[in-house]
Amino acid sequence: MADDRSSFEQRIKQKLADADVLRRCSANQTLKRMEQIDHRSHQFNEAASRVMRDIIRPRMEILTSQFDNATLTDSDEQQNLRCVCVFGRTARYPAETRLDIGIGHDGEIENLLLSYNLQILPVFIRFDRHDEMACPLDEVDDNRFAAWVENKIEQFVDTYLSLEHSPQYQRENLVTDPVCGMTINKTVATSQAKHQGKAHYFCTEDCHRAFVEHPERYIAALAT
Repeated sequence: MADDRSSFEQRIKQKLADADVLRRCSANQTLKRMEQIDHRSHQFNEAASRVMRDIIRPRMEILTSQFDNATLTDSDEQQNLRCVCVFGRTARYPAETRLDIGIGHDGEIENLLLSYNLQILPVFIRFDRHDEMACPLDEVDDNRFAAWVENKIEQFVDTYLSLEHSPQYQRENLVTDPVCGMTINKTVATSQAKHQGKAHYFCTEDCHRAFVEHPERYIAALAT
């Protein structure tokens, strides 16, 4: 019986010893994995900072400089991972618009991700709201990133300029030239004149002059 207990005790000790070996192996693997993640995290931060500084932000600054109603901001001031251009509503572009180009990574920090997000409110037209490009962190290609960012910004400009020709967005700007009766967009009218506190818009200078000479005649015609 004593020999049986001794054998039993040895088997228990062996199990505990095996478990201890597994525990140490697991701890070593976890430490190694954490070291790898920490290395990739530093690698990502360096690459993301460079891409934002040298590629994304300069191109967003060029975009912003072309529009009086645009403001450039950083949505994450600590890490500076997103560059956001906000376009205020104007008569010419009657929509609240936000263009966001940022940098992120996947769960294992193996790939650097560029993201494109566009918001236009109200929504009256179709447009690409989101796109993303991935690149292995060990193979970051600045030229490829620059080409992608430029393409997305040019795509945005095409979309934004289309607001100027969209009936849904421009319906509040459509007015009637009181002289010739033509429907025109007041944001591109050649001139305007006020009569009794109300602004009137004209498609040509000839219409403008005719109205200024005899405003009552054309106001009466509009009323009929």
